Amino acid sequence: MNPDRVMTAPASAAQAPAAKAPAPRRFRLPAAPAVAVALALVALWEALCGLLHINTVILPAPSDVAAAVADHWPALLADTVATASETVAAFVLAAALGIAGASALTLSTLLKEAFYPYLVALQTVPKIALAPLFTVWLSVGFTSRLAIAVFVSVFSILVPLMSGLRQTPPDTLRLARCCGAGRLQVFLHIRFPYALDFLFSGLKIAATTVVIGVVVGEFISSDKGLGHLIMYSAARMETPMVMAAVLMLCALGLALYGAVAWADGAVRRRMS
Repeated sequence: MNPDRVMTAPASAAQAPAAKAPAPRRFRLPAAPAVAVALALVALWEALCGLLHINTVILPAPSDVAAAVADHWPALLADTVATASETVAAFVLAAALGIAGASALTLSTLLKEAFYPYLVALQTVPKIALAPLFTVWLSVGFTSRLAIAVFVSVFSILVPLMSGLRQTPPDTLRLARCCGAGRLQVFLHIRFPYALDFLFSGLKIAATTVVIGVVVGEFISSDKGLGHLIMYSAARMETPMVMAAVLMLCALGLALYGAVAWADGAVRRRMS
C-alpha cells in the first residue's frame, strides 16, 4: 500500500466542504401580492375622493360603497344569487355544447366542412348586438337570458378545443392505430387527453365571458339580478349601489374562474 495515499486521504476529506443544510422553506401566500396591490389601490381611491371632494354620483369612495352594501345587503344578496344561478347554468350548458360541438367537428370531416365556415362567420359578429333578437325569439325570461349567455361564451370553449384535438402528435396516432385502437378509442384515450390544456384554457375564458352574457341579458329582459340592479340604480343616480353590484359581479367571475382553475389542477394531479 502506498503510504502517501494513506496520509493524503484524510487530509483531502478534511478539506472537503461540508454539505449545506437545506434552507427552511418560508411560508408564502400566493395571493399576498395581489391582495397588497388591491389594498393599496383602495387606500389611494379613498384618499383621492376625500382630498379632491369628488361628488359621490361621479365616483363614490370605497367607504360609500361599503355603506351601500351594508344598507342594502338583503336585496344585493338576492340579486347576486339570481345572477349566480343563471351564470352557473349558462356555463355548464356552454361547456357541454362546446365540448360536444368540437368533438363532432373533429370526428367528422363532413360536419367540419359544412359548419366550420359558419362558426368562423359567427365569430366576427358582435354577439352582444344579437342579444335583443334572443328576447324576440324566446320572449322575456330566463330562457332568453340563458341563450344570450351561452351564445356569448360557447365559442370560447369550442374553438380552442378544436385546435387542441387537431394537435395530437401524429406518431402517437399511428402507434395507436397499429395497436388496433378504433377511431372512438383513439379520440377518448389519446386525442381528448392531449387537448385538456386547450379545453381548460377555453373554460377559463368562458368563466368570465358568461358573466358578461348574463348581465347583458338582465339589462334587456329581467326584473332581478345584478344587471337589473345596475340599470335601476344608475337610473336613480345611486352610483354607490352600481359600484357595489359591479364588485359582486367581479367576485362572481373570480369564483367561477377559481373553480375552473381548481378543476384543472385536480385533473392534472390525477393524470400525473
